[in-house]
Amino acid sequence: MLPMSIALALTSCALFLTKESRYFRTVKNHATQSDVRQQLGRPADTMLDEKGQTIWVYQSRKRVQQGTNNAWTTLEAWQCDSYSLTFDEHQILRDWTHTSREC
Repeated sequence: MLPMSIALALTSCALFLTKESRYFRTVKNHATQSDVRQQLGRPADTMLDEKGQTIWVYQSRKRVQQGTNNAWTTLEAWQCDSYSLTFDEHQILRDWTHTSREC
């Protein structure tokens, strides 16, 4: 019973992940910068961190429904997602973070 509950919880969490998050989870520690660029295009920004690792930043913006203010109207807002990717000296994706905010 417990293993089934854990599997269900993990599966339901995966339903709420963005397509980018699902992609990064599957390619972390083996995708190259070239692989990521081919999948997602050019990053919005690139930089080096204090350790000399390359950081790429991808940003996306989408409309999301937030609920209703009455029985006939659905409220919408813009959601901005930012993904920060860290590549090692061999251009392999080693880490990534995702932040989401209303914009």
